[in-house]
Amino acid sequence: MDEQAERGRRNAGVTLIDQGNGNVHVEGGTLDQISDVCYENLQIKIEALISLGEIEWNRFKYRNFIDSFDDVSEKLVAIYLVNSVIFLSENFCESSLSFSLNKLMRNGKYSDNVKFLPISGSSTSTVDSGYRFISLIRKMGRFMDDRYFPSLDSLLSTSTARSSIEIIFVDDIMSTGQQFDALMNKSFTFDNQVMSLNELRKRRIAKISYVPIIATEYALERFDHLESIVFPCYTLNHEYNILNNLDRYFPSWLLSSVDVLETIKNIDGKFNRSGLGLAGQGNLALSVAFFNSTPDSSLPLLWSSEASEVHLLRRHS
Repeated sequence: MDEQAERGRRNAGVTLIDQGNGNVHVEGGTLDQISDVCYENLQIKIEALISLGEIEWNRFKYRNFIDSFDDVSEKLVAIYLVNSVIFLSENFCESSLSFSLNKLMRNGKYSDNVKFLPISGSSTSTVDSGYRFISLIRKMGRFMDDRYFPSLDSLLSTSTARSSIEIIFVDDIMSTGQQFDALMNKSFTFDNQVMSLNELRKRRIAKISYVPIIATEYALERFDHLESIVFPCYTLNHEYNILNNLDRYFPSWLLSSVDVLETIKNIDGKFNRSGLGLAGQGNLALSVAFFNSTPDSSLPLLWSSEASEVHLLRRHS
């Protein structure tokens, strides 16, 4: 008897009823049987995504991740954690950036003299992902090479207060907003004066915007007091915190059968080597992955920077 036939025989009597909005009702069967059916359905979903062109799903080691669990409760939770992942491919990110930037330009907020910079925080180092997303804008071919600068210092050193500066920062995700807030308040030497970006903006010397692919509502609330400055391609509301909204990600039959939160903590103990805690940066507990990396704000149990470790997502491609 082949594997599929054997699985069908073993799981006879288990019925999954799609109730919409990602909710599935289960009728009959043991947890082991239900786990097999849920696992099979997940594989069908991922294979369908790949066949539709989302070939980067091949990078995900979801079978290794799920198969590492012998405990059926952990396996079921792992299956639904994999199902929760929001994955943004390179083509998707490029198209999203293009749409958002074109919208800013059409609204007359920026001219063709706008400068693009990768994001950095209060330190002098630039975040690697910022360079990667700058390269996506370069691929569009709309802006001349002299519109791109590796750092804010390099731009300000060539500018003066006599002419307005137009700056757009880009990156993958604004999780907490702390990094951009630190950048806006950091002191720079500009035209022989020490000023921050906030001061340049208030004096109307500089127009400044930040265009991340994704921003959380938590991060956007940090900038409520400012005139529009952050223009994310997409926004994640507070419901996307897995640990605070288990019923969004896990069906009611599983929540009533398994202590899901405790199981997640057990899984975290096995996989999390990040030092970021259970919920990741800002306690946001996201399940977001980009084509090039996985942010600190995603559950650390989902990703690893070590190729030798069992993991779902690689920290870097």
